Amino acid sequence: MIFVLTPWFRQIDALPKGDIVLRVLGGASVIVGSPASIVLWFGMVSFCLFEDPYPVSHKVLWSLLFFATASFGSATYFFTVYKQQVPGATAVLSSRTD
Repeated sequence: MIFVLTPWFRQIDALPKGDIVLRVLGGASVIVGSPASIVLWFGMVSFCLFEDPYPVSHKVLWSLLFFATASFGSATYFFTVYKQQVPGATAVLSSRTD
């Protein structure tokens, strides 16, 4: 959505084939983004309800935020709570040397 407000959007849209480029980029982002946001939402709700050591009031507030804002609340929870509690949550998996 923010990309539409940038000058790059108008430049691409002004090109003869710009409409096709924007449709392909938009379609690809929807195809990838929709399942990713569902997985993020489900994962953060599950972690909040079953693994989060904070009190029930904390869990209720986050759950309300999840249901009210969908993926935005899940992303906020990931960066504020989950990332601090799970060591290596954003680390790249290293190769195993078994």
